[in-house]
Amino acid sequence: MTRIIKSTVSVLLAVAILVALLLTALMTSGVSTVSAAASSTYKNELWLVTDYEYGMSSGSRFAIDGGAMPYAYETGTAYIPLSAVCHYTGASHSVSGSSVTVTRSDGSTATLTVGDVAWSGGEFLLPVTLVDGCVYLSILSAKDVFSLQSFYNSDIGLVVLSRSSMSYSKSHSSLSTQIDTLSNLLFDRPSQSKIYEDLEANATASQHPRILVRQDDFDRLRGVYLDEDADDMLSISINAYIAGSAAVFNTYFKLTDDGTVDWKYENTTDSIRQPYFIYDENGNRLVGTKTYTYTDGNGEEITIECDGSGRGDGYDYGGRSNVDKFTVYLKQFAFAWQMTGDNKYRDAFYLLATELGKWQHWGEGHFLDAADGAVEYAIGLDWIWHAFDDEPEKRDELASILYNKGLMKGYYSIAYNSSSGSIVDGLGYIDVSYTAGSTAWRIKTRNNNWQTVCGSGMIISGLVLAEYDEYRANSLYVISECIKNTEYCLLQYAPDGAYIESPGYWGYGTNTLMLTIAALRSGCGTDYGLSDIIGLYDSFYFAAGIADSDYRMWNYHDSGSGSVDSSLFYFAARIFGDPSLAAYRNGFLTDLGRNMTVYDILFYDSTLADGAESMKLDNNFKGIDSVTLRSSWEPGAVFTGLHTGPSHVTHGDFDTGNFTLSMGGVQWIVEPGTENYNISGFWNTSESGRRYRLYGKSAEGHSTVVIRNNSSLPLGQKYTTFSTSYPVINEFYTDELGAYAYSNMTVQYGSTCTSGYRGVLLTNSRSTVVLQDEITFSEPTSLTSILNLAHNIRMSDDGRTVKSITYVDGEKRELRVTLLSDNEDLKFTYMYDPSVTIFDSTVTKQNSGDDMALTPVQRVVINADGVTEYKVALVFELIGHEDEVVGYEYTPMTQWQTSSDEWVKEANKDIVYEEDKTKPKYVLSDFIKANAALAEALESGDDAALVRIVRETFIYTTDYDSSNKNVVAAVREYMGYVDRYNFIIRGFNSAFTEEFVK
Repeated sequence: MTRIIKSTVSVLLAVAILVALLLTALMTSGVSTVSAAASSTYKNELWLVTDYEYGMSSGSRFAIDGGAMPYAYETGTAYIPLSAVCHYTGASHSVSGSSVTVTRSDGSTATLTVGDVAWSGGEFLLPVTLVDGCVYLSILSAKDVFSLQSFYNSDIGLVVLSRSSMSYSKSHSSLSTQIDTLSNLLFDRPSQSKIYEDLEANATASQHPRILVRQDDFDRLRGVYLDEDADDMLSISINAYIAGSAAVFNTYFKLTDDGTVDWKYENTTDSIRQPYFIYDENGNRLVGTKTYTYTDGNGEEITIECDGSGRGDGYDYGGRSNVDKFTVYLKQFAFAWQMTGDNKYRDAFYLLATELGKWQHWGEGHFLDAADGAVEYAIGLDWIWHAFDDEPEKRDELASILYNKGLMKGYYSIAYNSSSGSIVDGLGYIDVSYTAGSTAWRIKTRNNNWQTVCGSGMIISGLVLAEYDEYRANSLYVISECIKNTEYCLLQYAPDGAYIESPGYWGYGTNTLMLTIAALRSGCGTDYGLSDIIGLYDSFYFAAGIADSDYRMWNYHDSGSGSVDSSLFYFAARIFGDPSLAAYRNGFLTDLGRNMTVYDILFYDSTLADGAESMKLDNNFKGIDSVTLRSSWEPGAVFTGLHTGPSHVTHGDFDTGNFTLSMGGVQWIVEPGTENYNISGFWNTSESGRRYRLYGKSAEGHSTVVIRNNSSLPLGQKYTTFSTSYPVINEFYTDELGAYAYSNMTVQYGSTCTSGYRGVLLTNSRSTVVLQDEITFSEPTSLTSILNLAHNIRMSDDGRTVKSITYVDGEKRELRVTLLSDNEDLKFTYMYDPSVTIFDSTVTKQNSGDDMALTPVQRVVINADGVTEYKVALVFELIGHEDEVVGYEYTPMTQWQTSSDEWVKEANKDIVYEEDKTKPKYVLSDFIKANAALAEALESGDDAALVRIVRETFIYTTDYDSSNKNVVAAVREYMGYVDRYNFIIRGFNSAFTEEFVK
């Protein structure tokens, strides 16, 4: 779905529409790079954005007369307000009935007619229109009337007109320039005084709550909480959230006999992490010191220990603090106090907040940690503000902690001048350990999620603290700078909201950005243009579209598994006026039986989803050069995708050509998961570095194709970036029967590849998935095609069919994968042994001895040795009987079409299905028996007996009820024996696989 736009006039000539489609394509074609002068020539151009009421003329922003906004028409072209073009050229126009007279800057005139293509200079391709009293011309018509050059990027709604030549295009490098320039148009860049003025006018600088919500919002929610008859999702979720707050309270605190709140045990605070570095009583950091003993206020000696490198107890190996683990409790206590009025939450808030205030810092190793902690602390303090009206000195103490541990660290990072070793704005010198001198502390000019996360923590902290005279100047400075700095991360959402860093990072980076927008709106009454970030609105459709219909995200790149964090979809539905986003969140909560998060609770409205439309089934995400296709939005629907693009990107895996698949409620093709960030070499992203040799980051860790015998491709594919040639989706098609897409992968497969295409087809009324490769080489080349099949494997005798079996709620799911190729030597091979890798350089836990490294997942591969042609289609189908027809015959991608499934039903009409096909063959007792025998062999040390038992019992893992937790646990125990003794059975693998795994 796209942003709701102004409607145009209903009368347009059909022939003009067809011509416009052709000319639009011509206008958006051109050079693939931007000329050196392009980034500055915008000051001589007119820049407009569809659905936006401001323009930029010769570098200056202006409001378009009458609030008119350019709009995208369904032909793929754009209409722009005549008044905006007149503003740029120095012309004027007048309207009399349907006649429009344009007086150019040189005094010459042109006459146009609303609803007509004829004008005094000839004939337009598209007629002039009149919308809400404003005259609109197509881009091409504006070119004709004013003799201008034009460029239109329909992906981001950008229109550029110029008196001289231009060299913009839709390439990534050109898009980067366009987005950078658009910052001058889209954002207000408020001064410090303007921010304070808006805060005073909208909320007054002493009104609380003012972050995300107001007191009347809490009063309304309290009414829901106190309504004993309310049993809807909102009421249940509020009660559940408060119950969670009570559980946290009971974990750390107790009510004493006199009714006061105290720590639950004498050593409770020891469970809260110590500072990351050890400091002495003078604040000097003791690097290399393992212990430091000091005397506390009660005269008790306290000893702090670390490993000598400066890491305090509880911090991870990479130095990441989790102060937000505790500051999030502050937010919980504040909400619970608002709902219940129980002052135990106020007192617990104070004890925990002041304990955190004793930390030397909240994340010196990574400013991100400090920002994460600060945002939760700030929100909690704002919500619980008036609980301390009788003890304002306590509130002032809490504000001081937020200022010193949170906001001022942001100030240092922003204001530090590394060239002079000083802080600007008169604060003087500061120790470089607290500055932007370290990448981990720099929050300026960051172009990824780091910027939005850090900005959120600092902006929200500043909004809370701005009323204090002693904190105001620096708070406003930080807010103003962080709003401006947010512009650096805009490219990650362009052009269509797809998020290159992964769906997991989309949730992290986007939700913090949305919290910033919500806080600015509630505090200052405006977000200063941040909600107009190109692609931000569309990114919510990306977040929905990148997950299957059971809400499991395709966790490409540095993303964990699970669901995309959609907890701010209700807020997005509000600000973008889109009920479909609210409907998606409703479905997520109800389908999965989840309670609302606190942000759901704050922004939920039962009417938000009224009028919702179904989201589209298929997506071509140009921002990540990937497609996703699905059969429906119903649980259990078919979901598949193909990921192309560069092999090296921020937070990326080396996974160009990666494939995913869900069917029947089962995720069949899986990702190995992200490697531990602290493992050696994780951040060395060069081609010769270790990152892309880590199994989870490597090409062989994913369901893609790797080249094995090309010395110039040590990683299995070519190292490509956004600055080099890389694969993109070349063809994308969708209709009611299915969809398909394919990519030219030639550059990715090295110099011997003369043509290489990979495509995915969803056909047979969206029930059959085909993954197809068409690759030719100039000389014999060896490759491996990989499928990370998650569930139990059975191989056919001829090696051309694989079946994967599991159970959902006791019902059998059987996926059949059929290999179609004229090359009869190509077969599936089962690859389970975790100590065996395709490339000797691939780093796994087994072959590196590094416990941080991942263990390879179960794989099925196709090895093609010394081939000059590799043309293979893999057909994926859920079946109920092995005799069901294969629903696809090999067809070149250029001839692909979607079809109905009627022919498949006709071919299978005489098959008789077994009545008990939904029952698993093996049950818990089978696994218990096998594990007992294996344990006995393990204890006796009889390796031969162990091998024999493994061979006799291996088939047990191919047919069981995976929804039964006890069975799953028993299978995991069994596979542990196999893993541990893998070196024993390795010699038996060939016969073992043939005999027992088919």
